[in-house]
Formats: sequence, C-alpha cells, structure tokens
Amino acid sequence: TLKELEGMDRSPEQRELFRKFSDQLISQRLKSRNEPSAGPAIVVMRGKCSLVNCEISDCTGGGALVCNPSNQIMELQLHISGCTIRNCVKAGVESREFGNLLVENSEIHDNHQGAIIWRDAQNVKISNCNIYNNKNEGILAMQDDGNYDNSSMVILEGNNIHNNMIGISTAFMRNLEVIGNQLYLNRSWGI
Repeated sequence: TLKELEGMDRSPEQRELFRKFSDQLISQRLKSRNEPSAGPAIVVMRGKCSLVNCEISDCTGGGALVCNPSNQIMELQLHISGCTIRNCVKAGVESREFGNLLVENSEIHDNHQGAIIWRDAQNVKISNCNIYNNKNEGILAMQDDGNYDNSSMVILEGNNIHNNMIGISTAFMRNLEVIGNQLYLNRSWGI
C-alpha cells in the first residue's frame, strides 16, 4: 500500500518524489474512473517509473502507457513487477513511440488487450507473466505502418498466455523473440 511504501527507508528527496508521484497517480486514477473513454490510468512520457506489487484495475481507458515522443531516453522508462492489471476498457499495458518497458511476474487479465506493443515501441520485454481472459489479444505486437524497417526490439519470455481470443498477434515486427511461453486455450489462434 502507499502507506507502507511511504514508511520505507528512503531519503527525504525520495519520500517527497514518491509523495508527489502517489498524489498524481491517485488523481489520475480518480479521473480515469469518472470520464468515459478516459486515457490510461498511468502515463510515463519522461523519466522513470517502477510499479511493484501494485494493482491497476477498473480503468475506463487503458491501464499503463509508456511512450517517449522525443526519443531521448534510451534506458528503461517503465518497470512493472508483481502487479495485477485487470478490467481495463482498453489495453492493460501499452508501449509505443520509443517507449521502453519491462513487465515481469505480473497478472494481466480481463482487459480489451493484455498488452499492446506498437508504433515504434523501442525495447520491450514481457516475462514470467500470466496473461489471460483478455477480450482480444493477450499480446499484440505490431507496426501499424506496414513497414518492417523499424528499431523495435521485443522479447516475450516464459509467459502463460491463455483464454484470450488470440494468444499473440504480430505483424511487421523485425525483432521479435518468443521464448519458452505456454500458449493454450485461446479461442482463435495461439500465435
């Protein structure tokens, strides 16, 4: 919980930064619950964000979005670990426009799509996640411009992807690695 994290051994600057982030997160979450077709509950465009053991749920838009329109940040921007992302009207997790994303050891379920990686997402790794019961794809990895000439680097490793319409859907991805995933009981295709 936020109270537990506030009490952790942190410098005064880290505590203040966490408090500001928490206030923004709470106000964005309230906003996303009250507006039809709201944007994602969490948007990371600059800086870095780490979500550990959190729940993102019941969003009228997406769950978490990472993008880097300026293409100036080359290292990890959004790290999600041990989280539950569920019941989002749009994607549970989305990376686009040079966004850098790591999702690990998380549950992503009952969203429109579990994860969308598209529009020149940069470095994305989804590993050891349970991705299920999403209305469309468990994971959609694609470039929407029909061009293989992109720098996206995507790794999908060790995930259980099941009970979605399609497990993994991909198009125009030159650098996509699918390693040791279990895909089963998807209603249309596994991949």
